This record gives sequence, structure tokens and C-alpha cells, in this order.
Amino acid sequence: MNHLAKDRLLQTALLLSSTLLIATPAHSSIIGADGGITLWVSYDNVDAPGASVNDNVTQINSTAAASCTPTNNARSAQGAPDSPGSCPAAGGDTCSGRDKLLGDISNLAEYIYTSTHGTHYLRRVYVADRGRAWSTADIKWNIGGGGSSAWPAGWKDVDLQLSLNSATRKCIHDVLHHELGHYFYELPDRYARSGDYYKGSFDNGATVFNVDVDEGDPNTVMASNFPHRFVDTTNARLVLSYDQPGPGTTSGEELTPDLLADGNPNNDGPDRAHHGFTTPFAQDEWSVIPGAHVDLAGVHTEGDFSSPGLGSMPAVDVRFIGVDAPFPGTVLLLDRSGSMSVQTNGVPASQYVQEAGLYLYHSSEEGDYAGTFLYNDAVEKLFDYDLYDPANQLPAANFRTAAGLTDIALALEEAIDAMIAKHGEGGVNSGQIVLMSDGKQTTGDSLWDQVDRANGLGIQIHTLTFGNADITTMQQIADSSGGSTTPMSELDSATELKLNMVRKLTTLRDNSPIFTHKGIVAKTGESAGKEYFSSEFQVPPKTQDVLFYVFLERNNAANLDIELIDSDGQQIDVTAQSLAQRGRFNGIRVPDAKAGKWTFRVVAGDNFNGKLPLDDNIEIIAFADNRELKGHMWLDHKKKDQKSRLIKARLDYRYPLTNMNVVAHIYDGAKQIQTIDMFDDGKQGQDSDAGDGVYSGILDIKPIKSSDTQKSKSPKKVRIDVQYSVTPATVPAPNAHYETGTDLAALVEDYRKLGVTQFTAYSTETTHVSPDEPPAPSMQVTSPRKTARVERGSEGVIRVSVRDARPVLDQVLVSLGQGIEAKATSVKSEDDDKGLAATIELTYKVRQDAEPGTRDLSLQFGDVSLTQQKMIRVDGKDKGKTDAHETEAEAETLP
Repeated sequence: MNHLAKDRLLQTALLLSSTLLIATPAHSSIIGADGGITLWVSYDNVDAPGASVNDNVTQINSTAAASCTPTNNARSAQGAPDSPGSCPAAGGDTCSGRDKLLGDISNLAEYIYTSTHGTHYLRRVYVADRGRAWSTADIKWNIGGGGSSAWPAGWKDVDLQLSLNSATRKCIHDVLHHELGHYFYELPDRYARSGDYYKGSFDNGATVFNVDVDEGDPNTVMASNFPHRFVDTTNARLVLSYDQPGPGTTSGEELTPDLLADGNPNNDGPDRAHHGFTTPFAQDEWSVIPGAHVDLAGVHTEGDFSSPGLGSMPAVDVRFIGVDAPFPGTVLLLDRSGSMSVQTNGVPASQYVQEAGLYLYHSSEEGDYAGTFLYNDAVEKLFDYDLYDPANQLPAANFRTAAGLTDIALALEEAIDAMIAKHGEGGVNSGQIVLMSDGKQTTGDSLWDQVDRANGLGIQIHTLTFGNADITTMQQIADSSGGSTTPMSELDSATELKLNMVRKLTTLRDNSPIFTHKGIVAKTGESAGKEYFSSEFQVPPKTQDVLFYVFLERNNAANLDIELIDSDGQQIDVTAQSLAQRGRFNGIRVPDAKAGKWTFRVVAGDNFNGKLPLDDNIEIIAFADNRELKGHMWLDHKKKDQKSRLIKARLDYRYPLTNMNVVAHIYDGAKQIQTIDMFDDGKQGQDSDAGDGVYSGILDIKPIKSSDTQKSKSPKKVRIDVQYSVTPATVPAPNAHYETGTDLAALVEDYRKLGVTQFTAYSTETTHVSPDEPPAPSMQVTSPRKTARVERGSEGVIRVSVRDARPVLDQVLVSLGQGIEAKATSVKSEDDDKGLAATIELTYKVRQDAEPGTRDLSLQFGDVSLTQQKMIRVDGKDKGKTDAHETEAEAETLP
């Protein structure tokens, strides 16, 4: 342990800064241009929700479903002591959760810095206490039970998280570094394991077979969490056995990177065919790491694993949010420009979205901050950003009509200012802005100045695109701040816009759908002269609150009565409130919800004269506030054609689950147009890996036609509800990513302790499905025009033009390969009639020890990677400074 670094970490962690510091966005880890990593952590105990970092914990080696034994065995094999734990030495094995967490972070910081040769470092960690932001944090830091798991390349997707379980273990910092190998560096496991966990292929996945790793690689953290380094061509080694269909059994095949370079393809062994990895088993890690992070190209010397020297490692800035300051909330920005005047059922779209804004307030809970602002060329407030008050019926909240131009920059500026006014600049990190727009900015100052400002403050911007909105710009706004982009309904379906917004706002606030009903109102009975619709749903164990809401397409759902009966037989009646009346919905949050079967009735109230509006579409949604539960669905854009899309989905209930009945329901507006069975069997529905918890199904896009009513230019959008039916046969997916040494039987036993019998859950998304998708970002070098010939010791400038993207300067990673130091120095917006564009200026310096030869230019921001081949040619001689503009006449023209 570097004691100076640890002391600085502790000092920083105990201070609440009110000054503006450069910060990458909350909830979504982005590696900064200087290699600094910012992580968002949510701290809790899922076995007893509400745990605080101020409570004492006792560090241990093993829990029921997770152990430090694999880690300590690997340490012992390398001659190292057991994992040391992280409580301060003077207090023994018991300390506050805060002190242990600080020790774990300090250890992790050293591991990251060492394994990347000082190129990456842990810049900042934000810690939300008592499980706040649990479903959106980068790391769910669970001090309860269970084994840990991570999504490969999860840092690129705001919805994918790293689940760190049994975090009271002494070795949890070792485990976390391994999981970050998946999450950040896209590396596969290299530990020994037999059965159907590893898969192999010799024909690009056409024929897949099981692979046993008989001997794992002892030299990498991706084997058994120690040592904290990645293997190269000099020390990578795996021993495999497999039964290849046709040719027969191969036993004890020793694979090293040398076999890939010897020119004989027959001894290379199989390629991986699981968890999204396709590299050969013989491939070493340092050969593939620069593909995940271009700034790591050329920083590793083959065979050199020496420490970069921890004395130069920057101190980690750890900030605890939610303990010392009010937790920032959500500002919803609603477009009310002239184009929002289009009517559905006689109601303008501008009113529908404002009704969604009222729902944001109604669905809040004690301690939440929420606000809804309306914007065109000015900004007004439907209600101000403030602490939620259940007694406040927002008497001043009146609907505004649609008119005027669109100034998105001003709307963002007002939202950021409102957050700062409540929390100070040092307390807004983790705040969320939800930006809804149906077009481009048509007036006002620079939009990107405000996006950069939000990024610097750690405020996340989620975007909702409606109608003919500029999809590329809205996507870039979200990407630049670690947010997500959701396409909304077409212009001729403003009711669907409201409902989709409601769902998005609710799931952004950590709630999971557990029941949904959509369609014409159906009468199932009558009582006391009033018609009602009745059904039931299951509340999963460990649910804290249940949120239940009813909406009608044309009529006012606030005129309906709601009766809920929980699993203990307790009845909860809901009558309309004035806020719900204005929002034309009805609903309730039920705290401390009982698990089990619930029954509900939606009853025709007096304003409906006891008669249900049987010709109206109704939407009924129940959400669970449940730390264990989260569904996720997405379209796999790697596998597509003009006729279909591949839908992927996964449900986590502490662990990713399999042996469920999974069905995708496809809606075009209020009409269900397809039902798709989904599979996790490695065969049907184009599922690639059996038992990994990822279900697959094929969406037929032929019946999905663009709306002609408003002549929308945007791709067609549909809503996809994936329904997961959990049964007594459901178990943790055996082939999902779990930590090294996981005992699957122990995971199943731990899952059974949760008391799960059966329930239904959903993941819901609205998405583009048209064959014509937004253009991918591209890059063109504008200066120099030819390959720059440079000498050792020289410096230069390169300018590139990027189209269909506008990255944040602090997130631009640059590489010119071995021996050349490069960085981005400016990003300038160059938007024009063709769309989004930016000019990026790069500077470089050639080191004296640079090897002669050509270098490619690689540029990366977020999940975008762009390359220009043969950008620079290093001559084998030393010389003074040479500007890249002064390239020699015989230099090659860039390809």
C-alpha cells in the first residue's frame, strides 16, 4: 500500500468540495483523455436494504456463495501473502463501512495504475449511500451475500452494471479488479473450468463445441484475481481439451501466442465462441486491449511487467453523496415549440408531455428533488425544481400551449442553474436532466457549451426523441454526459408519447415493471352498480414499494377508482387527487409492499356514471422498487438484415436467470403487432449461448411501416415489452459471467433463500427498427493530407474532421502508437446543413526511443473508435522539431 496515496485519499474523501472540479458523468463510467477513471458506486446490503457506510462491518474471507480461497491460492502460488483486507490495521477486522470502502478503493487504484503501466488511474469515485441510484450506478456495492459478475464492455452502456457481492470479504478489491477486466477492458476469463462454460469454434461460430480449460493462465488477473497484470506474448498460456464434432477429441492442447505467429493455422487452437468473445484462446491480452482503449496502444513493452512507481500515482478523490448533502434529483425539459401543437384525440402533444411532467412529481417519494421546465425560445416552469411535498398539489401548474422556436441550450442552462442553486456546484453530481425534443435547436447560444458544462459537473442528460427530432444530435448529447437516448412515438400518437415517457421516467428512478396491461378497457364484473376490470399480479420478495398507475388514451383516468388488495388481504383504495386530475392519470405508491399475489380492480367512478369506457384503450402498470430486480432488453445491431432484427433480453434477480418463459410483445402505438418467443438454449431464436441468461428472438420488421399521417422523416419506432415469467424451475444462469471459483450450487442455494416461487417482470423499451438507421460517425484528416514523415524528438499538429458526432474534449482518447505521445487539444463544433460535425486538433511528440516505421492514428470517445491508417512515418534518425504540415513531397498520400 502506498501510504502517502492512501493518506491523500482519506483526506480528500472526508471533504465536501463546493468548487467545480473536472468530472466525468455520474452513473456511467467514462475514461477521460488523461486516463482518469470516474466510477459511480451505490452502497447497500441487499439482504437488509438501507445499510449505511457509517455502520460497522466485519471483514471476512468467505460467505455462503463467495470465497477468497481462489484469490488467496493464486497469491500463494505467486509467493504473495493472502489478500490483506481493507479495514485500518489498528482496529482489527471490524471497522465502519466507510473505512473499509476507502481501503478497498485505495487498493483498487494501485491495481489499475500498475496493470496499465500508469496510463489509466482512478480519478474519482462517487459513493451513494443506502442504495440510492442502485440500478444506475456503475458498481452495485453489496455488503450482503452472493457472487460477483460483470458485463464485458459494460462501461459503454449506461444500463449495464458491475454487481459486486459479498463486499465484506477481505479480497473484494482483488475480485473487483478482475471484474473491471471484463467491464472496462473487454477481456475474457482465463481460469481453469470444465463443462459448458467455455465454448469454441473453428468456423466463425457455425459449429460451436464445449471447451475445457485444463490449466488456466497464472500470470493474469483474469485467471484467479491475482497478480494484477495482463499477459503478453511472452507469458500467455492456456491448456485446452475439447471434443470437436467430426474430427474428434483433442486433449491437453497447449496454446500460446507464438502459435498464432508461426504461420501454421492448423496449430492455433479454436476461437472463443461465448460471452461475445471471438478471439483465439491462444491470444494474449495486450494484443487486444488497445482495441478497447486506444490510449493503451504502445504503452506496454513485451515481457516488462515492472511497476510504474506508485509515488507518481494521482490521489483518488472519493465523495460520499447522500450522507452529507441532499441527493440531487431530476429536471424534465419539455419541448413546447410550435411543432408540438399536433393533436391526438383533440389534445395537443404539448399537453400530453406536460401531463407526463406532472406524473414525475406525483410518482416521487420523500427526499426526492424534481422539477419540470417547458421551453421554446424561452423557458417556463410547469413546477420548479424543489423537494417533493406530497401535500403540494401544484396549484400554479397550468398547461402552456405550443408556440415559438426551439432553444435547447437555454433549457439545459436553466436546468443546470436550478440544480446548482439547490445543491451547489460540488453537490450536483448524479443529478439527471431528461431532455425531450421533437426537432433541432433553431435559436440561441451554443448547445455544446451546456453539454460540456453538464459533463464537467457530472450531471447526466437522458434524451427522448420525438417525431422528426435530430437523432444524431440527441444521441451525442446523451453519450457526452453518460446518459441514454430513447426514441418516442410518432407525431400521430401523442398519447403513446406520454405513456412511453412515464415508463422511462419510472425505470430511470430504479423501479422495475412487474405487471402491464394494454388494450381496450374490458369489463370483468360489476359491484354496487359500478363496472370494473379486475386482474392480479405477483409482487417479488424483497420489494420495498409498489407503484400502481392507470392511464386512458382519450378519457381522464383520474375519474376511475382503484382498489388494491395485497397478499395479506389488506385493501388500499385510491381516489382522484387534483394533481392526478390535471395529469389525467390515477395511481398510488404503496410502501413496505408485501410479497405474494395482489388483486386489483379498476372501477368506473361517478364521473363515468358507473360505466367503463369500453371503447377506450387503457394502460395499467405496476412497478416494484426492488434492489434485486432488473430487466434489460436491446436490439443486437451486429446481426441484422433488411427483414429482421435480433432482440436480446436478460432478467437479473440478484443473478442473471434462466429456465424462464420469455416473450416479447411488439406494439405500434396502442396496437400489438407481434408476439415473439425468446430462448436461452443456444439454438432457437438465433440464441448464441445456452444457459448464459441472455434470451434471443427474431423481430420481423416487414409489417412495421412508417407513419404517413405526419410524414415523419425519422425511422419507425415501436415499443417492445419483454415479459419474463419466473417459475419454481428458474435458477441462476450457469453460463453467465461470475467471479473466479464460483460454486454454482452455492449460487442456486443463495437464490432459493430469497423465497422466489413465481412472478412476472418486464423490461420495456421504445426503439428504432427501420432498415435506415442514423449514420455512424466518420473521420477525415484535413491536415496533413499525406503521411507525415517525422524524426525522433519532433513535434506536430494533426487536424481531423468528424461527422455525425461531437465528442467532449475530456473524453477524446488518442493514439499514434509506440513511441509517440498524443492528445486532443481542442474540439470545435462545425454543424452544417448535412448534420453534426466537429473539428478536432491533436498534438503529438515523438520520443527519442521511438522505433522507425508507420503509425496509425486512432481516435476514441465513448464507444466510438475511428482510425486513419499510415498517419505518421517515423524516420530512423534524430532531428529537431518538425511540423506535420511540412511533410516531404515524396510522402505517401493517406489511404
